[in-house]
Amino acid sequence: MVNILFIQGAGTGASDALVADMRRHLAQGDTLDAPEMALADDPTAERWLPAIGVALARQTAPFVAVGHSLGGSTLLQWLGTNPRPQGLRAVVTAAAPFWGEGGWNMADFALPPGAAASLAETPCLLLNGDADDTVEVEHLSLYSRALPGIETRIVAGMDHQWANGGAILLDAVRRFA
Repeated sequence: MVNILFIQGAGTGASDALVADMRRHLAQGDTLDAPEMALADDPTAERWLPAIGVALARQTAPFVAVGHSLGGSTLLQWLGTNPRPQGLRAVVTAAAPFWGEGGWNMADFALPPGAAASLAETPCLLLNGDADDTVEVEHLSLYSRALPGIETRIVAGMDHQWANGGAILLDAVRRFA
């Protein structure tokens, strides 16, 4: 049994196909909490970070946090600033953009100073598809430099939406459950 908190990407419906595919591949007893992020079409760190904190705090059993695209990078940002939530076993991201030098330029979503130390005790697996033309695989290298000790993996044939990536994500999550 695995409990998953899923943080969506930016844009209304941006992660709907991925969430639906994950739900199709859940095993009996698995749970998937996928709260809608406020103003997904106009995301700001000011709105998303507190919402992620609330979603993390309401988890009652051991869980793995999964983030898609902006949801993944903002999840890492929150965890880089705050104490590890009770019950969090690991973080898995899909197509998470790196914000900062070498990546995308928007300081509001960048990892905070000290993120590497804050995340050192949390197993993290960052995935990116080699067919992603939105967040290129080079973002994984940027995360590896910023967060030593994380694991990264390139997924063959996967695009940015991960519409058929539910089974792949669930396999990754089950490693930590």
